[in-house]
Amino acid sequence: MSRRRGLADRRRVVGLSQERLAELVGVDRSTVARWERGDTEPQPALRLRLADALRLSVDELAVLLVRPAEIRSRPREPASGDLAVMRSLRVADCQIGGGYLYPMITAYLRDKAPSAGLSEMAGWMAHDAGDAGSAQRHFMQAVNQAQAAGDHQMAAAAFASLSHLAVHQGRTEQATAFAVLGGSQLDGRPHHPSIAARVMAMRAGADAAANDVEACTRRLAEAERLLLGADDGAPASPWAGAFDEAALAAETARCLMRLGQFPAAEREAERILVLRPPERVRSRAFAYLMLASILVARREIEAACAAVHQVLTTNRALASVPVLHELRRVEQQLTPFAGTRVAAETVTRVRADLAERHAVAAALPLSRPGLP
Repeated sequence: MSRRRGLADRRRVVGLSQERLAELVGVDRSTVARWERGDTEPQPALRLRLADALRLSVDELAVLLVRPAEIRSRPREPASGDLAVMRSLRVADCQIGGGYLYPMITAYLRDKAPSAGLSEMAGWMAHDAGDAGSAQRHFMQAVNQAQAAGDHQMAAAAFASLSHLAVHQGRTEQATAFAVLGGSQLDGRPHHPSIAARVMAMRAGADAAANDVEACTRRLAEAERLLLGADDGAPASPWAGAFDEAALAAETARCLMRLGQFPAAEREAERILVLRPPERVRSRAFAYLMLASILVARREIEAACAAVHQVLTTNRALASVPVLHELRRVEQQLTPFAGTRVAAETVTRVRADLAERHAVAAALPLSRPGLP
């Protein structure tokens, strides 16, 4: 037996008992209990009704139906199996966030000697779940594991992750140091240009945090130049996450927001929405929230509220503390304009959404003191 914790958490968040959910779907309460324990699967004919009752898409429901035992039962798989697990979880992470998935990957890592790629992904999920301490520990493990395996590209990627985390925590000097260490992993060694572009973008992020406009602009341009040559160079490590044009647009937008260059940041946020497909829920949420913040600053309140509503209607199952922080920040920006109907309605809806997401966080098996 393996509990589907995320499925039960979601039911509680939308305010349903097992009895009421069973009534909405048209099954017995015992059937719902068996689904949540992981004993049985909802039949395909019932999944649309179940998704509707839980206010999810069918794809979001499918992610919550994954049982931790389906991952833990493969502790002795070869590296290729680990790679498949990592890629599957990475797709799920983009859709529903680390709040649901971090306990799953940590259970998997307990049963085996993990790869650097899995450790790094655990770090990102911990960060998304609001656990910065665990995120840093996983990223450092990834560095050590990559270096022990002789995978200098994965080591560079893990240092880039440490740099990103340090910027998020306001540790600018450490962010720079980690990015420099990432670059040193690639010096004089064959590597894929996208790995170097990712490290360079992290250097730019540290520059922006230090308010060094010239250095940030130069390094963002260099990261773009490196990506243009992404068809050249050595193959990338299969364990390192992809860094593409949309990822660079996201890093560039963050840098420009920190530097107060809002028109340029707006263009980059709009590029993210063009480049990222609808299933990249978290990336698009950040882009919409950046746009909303910029539009509020320009007093374009109706357009800002429309951007916020895009997030609220497409991210119902996303458990991501950084997204919560951005929602809270935009809600605070909109509050002074709550004398207008559209702003008042949006602020009310954001507060209700945040309360619901807090209920998700409280139900998950992690302590997140950084929740807004």
